[in-house]
Amino acid sequence: MPTNALNNTNPPSHDADETMRKAVDRYRTRMAAANRQFVQDRIDEINARGLATEEEKIRKMWDWRRFEDLNRDEAASDNDPEERRKRNQFRQTRELAAVPALLVEDTFPLFSLDGLHPPRLRTPEARQIFLDTLQEVFQRQAEEWAAAEGEYLDLASEPIPRCEELGRLLAYAHEVEDPDFRHSGIAPLEAGLFVQTRYGTLPCLDTQEERDQYHARGEYTDLINKVQIPASPDVDLDVWAGVVMGTGYVGEYPKWYSAYLYCRKSPDEDMEGIHYQDEGVQDAPNIREWGWRVVFMEEEGILQPQVLYGRKPRFDSIPEFLDWYASWPDYLDARGLLSLRRHLKGCETDCESDFEMHEP
Repeated sequence: MPTNALNNTNPPSHDADETMRKAVDRYRTRMAAANRQFVQDRIDEINARGLATEEEKIRKMWDWRRFEDLNRDEAASDNDPEERRKRNQFRQTRELAAVPALLVEDTFPLFSLDGLHPPRLRTPEARQIFLDTLQEVFQRQAEEWAAAEGEYLDLASEPIPRCEELGRLLAYAHEVEDPDFRHSGIAPLEAGLFVQTRYGTLPCLDTQEERDQYHARGEYTDLINKVQIPASPDVDLDVWAGVVMGTGYVGEYPKWYSAYLYCRKSPDEDMEGIHYQDEGVQDAPNIREWGWRVVFMEEEGILQPQVLYGRKPRFDSIPEFLDWYASWPDYLDARGLLSLRRHLKGCETDCESDFEMHEP
């Protein structure tokens, strides 16, 4: 077994549920307000252009993610009747001034303005079965990864700890997702996952029959395969188990991945000879200790610290992650927004020309 045995860093449960509830409420409020303000700012900018027709104004709104359906003649064809109804509301909107009204009603399942998808594992029993499934997967995964590295893990006496904090989040949300109107490529965090992709959507597990069927299947390959991605955590991170939970895109191309990893920062002696400049970059306070962490990884990772929203995007707790995830307005100014638009159009140099010149 490697030095620094794998330790259980799940927080005590007596006040952890309340801490999670407050963090979710705080996140939901801030994310919804930020997204409404972003949309209103874009509307104000379009109106300031002095465009002659509503059609021209709506076409400018198409530049922003989620608003491509505005002012479309053909009806939506979604199978989900609620999704079809809401998409048709967007398609039937012909005036820019009517756009804010689309965001007054809950916009899910098109997207969630407050960044939360409703829970699917709605009972404590369902969530415990899900955590049991993850525990089995991660134990096997840690053994396989350790063997591949020539390490020995005594997982019988020092097992990978259960993801209890993840279960607390699942009581409030299946997925945390910034609707990302701005095309930043930030990844969602699909905490509930779709473990049973071989069988369609994730079962609700609300009845004993559903729970028995779920437990009997025992098919975990799809979940394990979720760690096979073309991106990596920072080179200073030791990882023994984990799973990818989301991919963010700019246009058709992946930009950021989110993952839930059992990890720690590598000891200093393991980093000797590696030129790694991370002095002064904010990091998780307890990163040198083993623990379950939300970690974000860029598609085109480099051998230097990945920084997003002012810090290394790896977090000791889910509440810490939620506070950071909703902080994007603090790190987006007019120049940064223009840069996102240029990159969406394929300009990699942040040249000083108007991004509209990059239109195909």
